[in-house]
Amino acid sequence: MEDRADDIANPTGGEWLEITTTFQTIGKAVFVSAIYLTTGEF
Repeated sequence: MEDRADDIANPTGGEWLEITTTFQTIGKAVFVSAIYLTTGEF
C-alpha cells in the first residue's frame, strides 16, 4: 500500500470518475462534522 500511496492521495480525474460511478452504499453513514476544503473552516 505504501508503494501506491500517491495513487490514493492524488487520484487522476479518470480514477475519480470510476470511483463515483461504481460507488455503492453498503450501510448507513452518519456524518458528525464537515470541513470546507477551500477555507479550512468547520
